[in-house]
Amino acid sequence: MKKSRLISVAVAMAALGWAACDVGITTPDREPTLVGILVGVNECDFTELCLTVVPDSIWRVWVKTDQDDPCGVTLSVDRSTDLVVREGSALRRALPEEFTPWRPVHVWVRGNVIAESCPGQGAAEALELR
Repeated sequence: MKKSRLISVAVAMAALGWAACDVGITTPDREPTLVGILVGVNECDFTELCLTVVPDSIWRVWVKTDQDDPCGVTLSVDRSTDLVVREGSALRRALPEEFTPWRPVHVWVRGNVIAESCPGQGAAEALELR
């Protein structure tokens, strides 16, 4: 087999593999805990509490339900958090760099538990960018 044909086959297999990864992507089978606006990612200047070490946390997001919300909620994101983007009725996996400020987001909080503080705190089970 010629080298160019091998490359074409490899590219096709990679494309099929990538598409197969997106098959069956879902969000939790309940209403989101929060619907809001992504205000920040890895923002530790808005609260001293962000500096607390969260086991297995990769990064944190700060979400507000509206722009007048003085506190919002900070959420730890770990390897088990589902990161998705909704495009019409379809879902696809989100990349961390797609989490930019002022983007609408639906949030499922692990156990539906948000600590009452300013900002509230929780662990993200799933984040769906809109």
